[in-house]
Amino acid sequence: MIYPSIVGYLEIIGDPSCFRTLRFMPELDPAGDPRFVPGNMAVIFRVNDRYRRKYALKCYTRANLLRKTVFQEAETYFSTLRPLPYFCLPHYLENEIYTFDIDGRPVQLPVSISEWIAGRTLKECIHEYAYLGQKDRLAELTDRFLELTLYMLESEWAHGDIKPDNIIVTTDGSLKLIDADTLYTPNTSLSASPEIGTPQYQHPLRDERFFNRHMDDYSLLLILTSLLIIEQRPELCEQYTNGENLLFDPQRIFTNECPAYARAREIFAGQAIIDRLLKLLKSPSPRIETLKGLSILLGGLRPHLRDIFHLTVKQAVPAVTDSSEQFFDDNGRCGYLFDNGKGFIDPVFDDGDTFGCGMAPVCLEKKWSYIDNRGRAVSPFIFRQAQVFNEGYAAVLPLRGNWQILNDRLQPVAETEAEEIGVFREGLAPIKRDGKYGFISPDGEIRIRPVFQQVKSFRNGRAIVCQDKKWGVIDRKGQWIVLPIYDFIRRDSQGNPILK
Repeated sequence: MIYPSIVGYLEIIGDPSCFRTLRFMPELDPAGDPRFVPGNMAVIFRVNDRYRRKYALKCYTRANLLRKTVFQEAETYFSTLRPLPYFCLPHYLENEIYTFDIDGRPVQLPVSISEWIAGRTLKECIHEYAYLGQKDRLAELTDRFLELTLYMLESEWAHGDIKPDNIIVTTDGSLKLIDADTLYTPNTSLSASPEIGTPQYQHPLRDERFFNRHMDDYSLLLILTSLLIIEQRPELCEQYTNGENLLFDPQRIFTNECPAYARAREIFAGQAIIDRLLKLLKSPSPRIETLKGLSILLGGLRPHLRDIFHLTVKQAVPAVTDSSEQFFDDNGRCGYLFDNGKGFIDPVFDDGDTFGCGMAPVCLEKKWSYIDNRGRAVSPFIFRQAQVFNEGYAAVLPLRGNWQILNDRLQPVAETEAEEIGVFREGLAPIKRDGKYGFISPDGEIRIRPVFQQVKSFRNGRAIVCQDKKWGVIDRKGQWIVLPIYDFIRRDSQGNPILK
């Protein structure tokens, strides 16, 4: 069957007798014509019922034999999940509208209806705010979309065609997904997607067979990365958009022919999270394994989300003691296990170390920061090196400048020149200057001069040190307890030196 064109629906939509069960009248524009929004496979009319309640009526211009199955299975699945914070599932009605096909023959065709969501599309808002240079409003959109991203990554279902035109920014600033023709739900009987989704927001390798809860991964990644860039550099939106995309064309990213991508890599090379997200846009798979962990990490750096990040993050446990985590490596990416595997932080980091004072140092794109026990960044990635917090202090080396000592509120309390500073134990940390080691206190004072070839941290008031290739033991004043005459000294389980 050849479905009617948009013009065909415009000719009959004002006639109440065109509906089998519905009683709708279209809203009219100032010229007296029905208000509508055209799409690739359908047209959406804004209609009212007899109580003046507003609805979105979707009439299809192309056939899809799987559409009915998608809606029926989705209604069954979502009936157990309501209310849905980011989505309003349309109701599908078979043989609801009487019209004529493109050859003029009478037909009965399906429609879908949903409540009318007042607002504007995300695409319209982004372009307006970027044109006006309103970075604060762009940041609000980014925050809301980050929350939507985490919600979708936590969900067992997928939308299938996430793009800025399919997201409404409501009058209260919240986001709502519209369109449901490509939904995936866990109860589906289908083995393939009924549609692919808009190519400008899909991974080039996505096809009908990639039909699962991860089919939104790349779309979410693409839009989130674009928003993070546009909120900082709004002029790039106008410079690189072609009307359909925000910044990037996925096909051209993979063929190294995307000017916006090359420019973004150049501008944001120093921002670790954005740099990593940009690299992920070249993922060999439509499934983006690390997007969830990176989104959680990013949430800690968003001022408006830091205290209201209310989404349930399933992989992390509510409380973590500094000794309960296990650092692990997964194919070159590092993460954390808690409570014998009952909680975890996704392996998204290039390197990391253990938790101390509720924070752990982690590395991304050769830059270090700290995360909390939910996997959220608690500081920007602005350090060349970062030590483990212990006894309320940690030493860090900023990307520029000297070593600093931070307290557990991430405030610098001292700054000093050094080649290296270690972890604080018993109020002192090893420090290396001019190739020799000594000890420094949290206030930045050198307590034991750097005169040793190697040192180990203090335990029980004693430190094992090496001088002239021989090992001995000193006290907190730097005085010898055991002269350096030994080839090696190790500690017992209580931290006491064992002489050999």
